[in-house]
Amino acid sequence: MRQLSLIIAISAVILLMSSCDNAKRYKLEIDRLEASVASADSAAVVYNQLPLDSLQRLFKKVKNDMALVQSTFEGEMNKDLGVTLSRYRDIPNNIKNLAQLRGQVNKELELSSKQLIQLKEAILSGANKDSKGNSIDENYIKKNTELETKVVNNLVQQIQRMQSGSEKAMAEYTKYYPMLKPTLDSLQSIAKDKP
Repeated sequence: MRQLSLIIAISAVILLMSSCDNAKRYKLEIDRLEASVASADSAAVVYNQLPLDSLQRLFKKVKNDMALVQSTFEGEMNKDLGVTLSRYRDIPNNIKNLAQLRGQVNKELELSSKQLIQLKEAILSGANKDSKGNSIDENYIKKNTELETKVVNNLVQQIQRMQSGSEKAMAEYTKYYPMLKPTLDSLQSIAKDKP
């Protein structure tokens, strides 16, 4: 029993020393991983505050309004109305493929944070193999730190573009919809009266 306790204590000391050595040896990589975790967490906060449900409804309304114009408007269109309708029609282009993008960003946020944390833990614990059985050595650590931080940077940029696109879409809708509302209301009345 005493020998077992001694073996466990020695193993714990070796593991602790290995962890301290790796913390020093891979300080740059650990710092980069921690900074990336913080960036991913901040991006997740921004992402979760985006009015994505409202935007999807707004984009659907714009498409429905444009379908109404195409199916109901007759005669010549003056230049100002044409320009306004064109800009209104383009509002959904501020965030292309929003529904698909939402799913992709959700998955990447979860996966990226998890992988960053696991890589940091593997470095600190002195793990020799990853979950797939790949050897964890200096090259692996540097390569995967670079890869994971790049993924997070791309994700952060994607969320920033979504935030900017969201703000622009809302501003354009607020600007153009009131200008078009009388025309849309008139076309709606015409559409109801059509047999």
